[in-house]
Amino acid sequence: DVTGITPHQFLLQTRLDQAVQFLTMTSFSVSEISYRTGFSSQSALTNALRKHKGTTPSRLRFGDKVA
Repeated sequence: DVTGITPHQFLLQTRLDQAVQFLTMTSFSVSEISYRTGFSSQSALTNALRKHKGTTPSRLRFGDKVA
């Protein structure tokens, strides 16, 4: 009730925010980042980033800004 989103949406947002940080601040592979942030695969992370943040891991690595 406090955040205005469901627990699942909150968890997904938290995991995506962490993935964005890893992509922009580390040299971990996308596969490693997907594992560390709880996604089932690299493609699951890529699809979630595209759907919820409007970008992809490779774009983030090469300087795209995320809102």
